[in-house]
Amino acid sequence: MSTITDLFNIKIGFGRKGVFIEKLGSNTTVLLADEKFPLRESARIKRYTVETVEEILTAEGITKENIYYIIPPSLYYRNIVHFPFTDVQKIEGVIKYEVKDYLPFQDIDCVTDFLPLTVDASGQEVLSFSAEKSEIENILWGFGQYRKNLKALIPFDIAVYNNVISTIEKDTFIFLDIQNDSVYIQFVKKGMIGSVISIIRNSDDLYMDSFLSHLLMFLRETDYPPVYVNIRKTASEGFKNLNHKVFELMDLSYRAFPVRAYRSYITENNSLELSEMISMFGALKSINLVQNKKVDLLKEEFKPRLKSYLSMKDFITLGIIMLILLSISVSNLFIDVRIHKKQIKELEKSISGLSSDIFGKPQLKREDSEQLLADIRTRIVNIEKSIDKKYSGVELLREISTYLPGDIVVEYTDIVIEKDRVKFAGKVRTFSDIDRMQEALLLSEYISEVKVSNTGTTGSTGGFAVTFVFDIKVRTE
Repeated sequence: MSTITDLFNIKIGFGRKGVFIEKLGSNTTVLLADEKFPLRESARIKRYTVETVEEILTAEGITKENIYYIIPPSLYYRNIVHFPFTDVQKIEGVIKYEVKDYLPFQDIDCVTDFLPLTVDASGQEVLSFSAEKSEIENILWGFGQYRKNLKALIPFDIAVYNNVISTIEKDTFIFLDIQNDSVYIQFVKKGMIGSVISIIRNSDDLYMDSFLSHLLMFLRETDYPPVYVNIRKTASEGFKNLNHKVFELMDLSYRAFPVRAYRSYITENNSLELSEMISMFGALKSINLVQNKKVDLLKEEFKPRLKSYLSMKDFITLGIIMLILLSISVSNLFIDVRIHKKQIKELEKSISGLSSDIFGKPQLKREDSEQLLADIRTRIVNIEKSIDKKYSGVELLREISTYLPGDIVVEYTDIVIEKDRVKFAGKVRTFSDIDRMQEALLLSEYISEVKVSNTGTTGSTGGFAVTFVFDIKVRTE
């Protein structure tokens, strides 16, 4: 099954490098590594104290790498919310309204995502994460020219949880992460996040009292579960000793967090600071989740939109890619473009080079190229003359691709481009997906109206599916 996003993001099976960024206190830690395990020797971790993320990325020579940012705990609110139903899609549609009652100020404008917790006869319990839109905008501002590379904003709690729950072979435990001048406590109960808290040292006495009381509360809640401690290299000796003093006062036995378990994720000669990898590895695991819901505060409204027109070179390249994809059985997508005689001659010279760039090795012999060009001449119909240049067919489809929610899998069946509208038919998993797509598309400055028709249920390559037809009206003024 192919999706619109597959086609227009032009990701055709290549491995990607990722940049994982975490800011705790005055330190910004950056991991440059593959987006999948195991990490190769080229993976590296660095620590910076500069003001903006843009400066760091420039210093690292980042160009097209995907970027994942771990939001520090101080920048979002977390709450446990109960819903009288269990449909996750339905919860996604209403949680931004329901969570307002749990925020310190009901008039603040927030973005919210959630992690499903327990389910029982009364409904679904979720752990919500809400960040003020102004805080998200401040984070994005720091990325500067690299904002377009940003793929996810992952809450620190989620990054840590996805790591420790897969590393510790228990379903109930307390995890302590001793950082620069604070301790982060995550209480995992029956395999799910129970409670989290960060305690910052302002004075030694206040810090010790707060740490001791919270830790004792968690220990008593479930009959003293095991405690795992990670001590980062950024923690000073004085701060380490202060925490050990708390453990001695409580007569607490604890275990060092098994960072050696990470050795199975990296190559032998890779010298990464393992104690600094708690949330970094968690972010890596977060983006590779298949079944579990991913928590991400980078919502559609913050993602960059297509602003400029396509250059002729881009236009021709996209046309070639689509036609080659058609030739390898990507069917039912008919996009016609205007190509002049001079451009076809240029294509004849570069077709094998483009094939090599796209697929990694030459796919077409000269006689195949000639046949493909003959097919291009016979199959391409000139519809661009009836469409304003601002709304070229390829650009409209890229705009639609940009606004489709990334977590919705769309199985398209037909696309028709007319003078002032695009008709798009396909299948999704739920009716809620259709509502979310319609709402997201209306955010585009190119689109004035999205009508939905012919909804129903049918079979699909993945089983049960919901069919739809979108009639998307393009702005003409």
